[in-house]
Amino acid sequence: MSKGSPVTTSKTPASSKTASQAGKAPARAAAAPEKAPAAKAPAPGASGKAKRKADEPPAAAPPVPPAAAPPLVRPELSAIALEASSRVKRQRVLDVIIPQSTSSRMAEAARASVWAISSEKTTIQFEAAEAAAEAAEVRRSEGLVADDAPALKEALRRSPRDLFAFMREELERPEDDPRDPHGLWRRAHKRLRHELSPPPAPDELERLEARLGAQLPPSYWDFSLEWGGGLLFVHEFGAIRLVPALELHGELRGPLCGRMVRPYLPVVDLGCGDYLALDMARESKTGEHPLVWWYGGEVKKKVADSFVAWLKRLVETQGQPFWWES
Repeated sequence: MSKGSPVTTSKTPASSKTASQAGKAPARAAAAPEKAPAAKAPAPGASGKAKRKADEPPAAAPPVPPAAAPPLVRPELSAIALEASSRVKRQRVLDVIIPQSTSSRMAEAARASVWAISSEKTTIQFEAAEAAAEAAEVRRSEGLVADDAPALKEALRRSPRDLFAFMREELERPEDDPRDPHGLWRRAHKRLRHELSPPPAPDELERLEARLGAQLPPSYWDFSLEWGGGLLFVHEFGAIRLVPALELHGELRGPLCGRMVRPYLPVVDLGCGDYLALDMARESKTGEHPLVWWYGGEVKKKVADSFVAWLKRLVETQGQPFWWES
């Protein structure tokens, strides 16, 4: 270099240097391994426990389990499971004690709707009718004979022995007997299986015999001195009504007037105009009269040899109409 020549300095342009550094930065970032976050340094004067906790590496995140594949369900197995679940649900419904039937709830809903649009005068009439019905039900239930009534005294019986021990056992049977298919309905409607009235006095039965012009069979006499008629095997479709002895004459003069004539005496009302009647023209050596089925205005067939024989079989069959059998 000559003394007079100017000194030439070669400098790299700033733009090209910045571009080269920018090109190397991604390469270094890709080559550098990923570093875990540095642990926080313990504070000066920290305890040994805090220092050990600071030296521990951070806990790794738990691994994510792979998604489980949906189970393969065979159509026939799913149908069996559905049927089993339906049976279980149905059994659960049957096991529930329903205090009120669906029809009763619908009737109450309809009643509430009628009341909502009724006048005050109509509402008062409804309330009076319901109060009268409740009072009549209270009188009827209070007038029923007790289940633990004592047996008839021997001096009053016309039979040589006690014939109705089986009936007293039946009256003492629990109302919630699981074998009774109508027990749930009776508990929901506050009814009893057997609803019998108190008996009349012996002199009243004697006056009835004088009025009828016939002597009552021994078994029916004894029964009438223990129970004064009533309802047997009450259920949601009806009951078997034992005509009270003191109402026999009124039954012949009332609903059976001109239809049932001598020698038949209606002692059991089956409903729908059917009766079981004592055939007073036929008498056994023990003084009993057979019981016949009076159906459609005429005698259908003989049902039992006596009133007590019919009642005993009725209790054995739990209220089933065995006289329908051919």
